[in-house]
Amino acid sequence: MSATHPTRRTFIKTLCLGALGCTAACSALPRYLLEQPPGDEGMRVPLSAFGEEGRLVVVSADGASSYLISHHGEDFVAVELVCTHRGCGLQVRAQELHCPCHGSRFSPGGEVLEGPARRPLKTLNVTRKGDELHLES
Repeated sequence: MSATHPTRRTFIKTLCLGALGCTAACSALPRYLLEQPPGDEGMRVPLSAFGEEGRLVVVSADGASSYLISHHGEDFVAVELVCTHRGCGLQVRAQELHCPCHGSRFSPGGEVLEGPARRPLKTLNVTRKGDELHLES
């Protein structure tokens, strides 16, 4: 039986996502671990998971995906924390998202602030239902 080895790209993506988890853990932002992988019903996040800053890092149950949810008043925005340049995991900083691989910077809403990335981050549809947010691709 031969063992399969990850490609360089898979290894780097895994490393970056791990760095993202560490960055989120070391920052003051609260994190919320989804209890189950996203399904047909999307993801559900309780409003009680948010801290006073109005931002929350959400991590999928399998650790493969991370999202930043920000809100201002009643408006919520959710972006996937993956750089659109080469797929590296993003670091959440005070007022921006930073790619440690090639230096791209994004706003919390996903707009490109500085390249080499040219496309905005993937956003999710956010709907508030009672005391929960429902996120869908």
